[in-house]
Amino acid sequence: MTKLSMEANLLTGGEAPRLYPLPAGREPRTALYKLVVGVDLRCLLDSRGSGVATYAKLMLQSLRNENDKNFRLIAFTSGFSPAPDLSSLLPVDGRHRHFCFPNRILNLAMSIAKWPSVKRCFGEATIVWQPNPLFIPSIKVPLFVTVHDISFIRFPQFFLPHTRAWYLRWVRHWLKMAPPNAHLIVDSEYVKNDILSLFPQWQNRLAVFMPPIPTGQIQTSIDLKNSYGLDRPFILGLGTIEPRKNIASLVVAYKYFARRYPEFDLVLIGHYRHQDRRALLRLAGNFHSRLKFLGYVPYPHREEILSKAFCLVYPSYYEGFGYPPLEAMSRGVPVVASAVSSLPEILGSAAMFIDPYRGAEEIAVALDILAHDREVYKKLQVAGLSRVNELRERFTLQPLLSLWRNFVSA
Repeated sequence: MTKLSMEANLLTGGEAPRLYPLPAGREPRTALYKLVVGVDLRCLLDSRGSGVATYAKLMLQSLRNENDKNFRLIAFTSGFSPAPDLSSLLPVDGRHRHFCFPNRILNLAMSIAKWPSVKRCFGEATIVWQPNPLFIPSIKVPLFVTVHDISFIRFPQFFLPHTRAWYLRWVRHWLKMAPPNAHLIVDSEYVKNDILSLFPQWQNRLAVFMPPIPTGQIQTSIDLKNSYGLDRPFILGLGTIEPRKNIASLVVAYKYFARRYPEFDLVLIGHYRHQDRRALLRLAGNFHSRLKFLGYVPYPHREEILSKAFCLVYPSYYEGFGYPPLEAMSRGVPVVASAVSSLPEILGSAAMFIDPYRGAEEIAVALDILAHDREVYKKLQVAGLSRVNELRERFTLQPLLSLWRNFVSA
């Protein structure tokens, strides 16, 4: 059997859920593999298509492409919903364990009762990797956790109360405690320095590994007018509509820009709360009818929309990496981005940078330049494509795999 079975398994306190697929006639002999990595993929169950989920999928695809016969992945997911189909992400001989428990209950069981055990979750894994910090039971094998940013510490006012409580009470506490078998993976030098400035105890247990870069290939073609009502030129904002993303500055800037260039709409892709939508419509004033809130858009459709945008504006106050600007650049779409946190490091000189604290004013100026100066527009298109190609050439998983293997051999 070569395809992954997506059967969900309800734990009843008896045997741990079986791994799928099974070799004909017997259980897999894990000892034959020098490196067996258990990966916590609960982040993939986020229906809003988060940046963490994008990171996890791209990492899994890259690991699959390594085609390393001495390497195996054991994926772990949970939730009442059916087990996600990971057949296109895991290596051919990968395994998938799914627990039919709501994540909130599972997190509580892990934090209080230390159940289920690591072996129930990840089998005979010799390394455990979490693409983002989540509750995990007491663990003896080396644990690697990707921390994408610490915006919850730098800007706690940007988070909803329950989210803020989770990050500050659990993740910050975990970073402070620095369990001896734990190690951090971060996406950029900026995040590395930011973490070490507050938690120097991670000094010798923190590594920077640049994430994979999106391919830039559009998998499908859709009719944007019929599917999303997009029949005019548009500026694009991409990401969850929340205070940290500074979408309010983009809307105010668009209001002034549209007075001079009335042919443009403003399209916003990303999960939003209705009260946030109403507030942004008020900010847009007389141009409120020109704002289009698309909410969550499936990835293939999002890529098609992104490729047709006049430009992407990404005025976030804090980013640990920032996939949307790179996705835009890979499609020849100019980017206006914040000159803070990791964005200058990742985007290099290929974007038009603005100060997010003077956001509306500087975004409006940047949009005006792009609209009337075709030479600048074309230069940004070329520079963006060049930057993405440069990052793709630099990307490699070998340092990470070597690090994992060193811990196994030790």
